[in-house]
Amino acid sequence: VVKNMKSRLEAGYWVFDYPPAYKYKKVAGHGKLLVRDESKATVVTEALEGFASGRMQQQTDVQHFLESRSFQHRRKHKGVHLEQVKRLLTQPLYAGYLEYPKWGVKRTKAKHKGLISLSVYERIQGRLQEQEKAPHRKDLNKDFPLRGFICCTECKKPYTASWAKGRNKSFAYYR
Repeated sequence: VVKNMKSRLEAGYWVFDYPPAYKYKKVAGHGKLLVRDESKATVVTEALEGFASGRMQQQTDVQHFLESRSFQHRRKHKGVHLEQVKRLLTQPLYAGYLEYPKWGVKRTKAKHKGLISLSVYERIQGRLQEQEKAPHRKDLNKDFPLRGFICCTECKKPYTASWAKGRNKSFAYYR
């Protein structure tokens, strides 16, 4: 079964559960093929293009946008989770490509039509990589350069450090 699924993936057909904004339809000469689910596809396209253009700065902005449009993948609306937003933003399926590294399937052109262009998808990936940089932390101090880098051998949590005042003097405190 896995062999057949892998060969179908390599041929450009998505073999797993349909992603949000798509549905399966039997098409002559293709079998089951992903097609746009128009009620959801326009919302997802607008969200993806909005993030790529910078109109939506953060993933939480995309989340709020989808929630404001009552977006739901399945029947019941339970809200939109950030994990779902991340999957929407990182899935090449929406650009008309597919890949599955777990099975060694590299990016290949899919048989279905994408919701966005490949250039929009690549802009999204660039924006996501920019956001991975850690923001400047106010609690960093030159007195404790290893704070957060050294872990406790027992609980595996990073050490913290700060200055503490005793009755007569200041001293460094590590936990």
